[in-house]
Amino acid sequence: AEPAGHAARPLAPQPKEAAQGAAGRPGEAGLRDGLVGVLLVLTGLELITRRVVARRAGAPRR
Repeated sequence: AEPAGHAARPLAPQPKEAAQGAAGRPGEAGLRDGLVGVLLVLTGLELITRRVVARRAGAPRR
């Protein structure tokens, strides 16, 4: 317990390394995450397009 006349000490600031990407450069992780997201969306669109285009009239469903 602290005496009543003492004020609490302020917390130390967070280290700047925590905000950086895995490679140690700020912003690189955000670019990589964005690229991965775009690739996932394109892959999903490709799969849907293949499924729609591959169906012929009267073809049995798989």
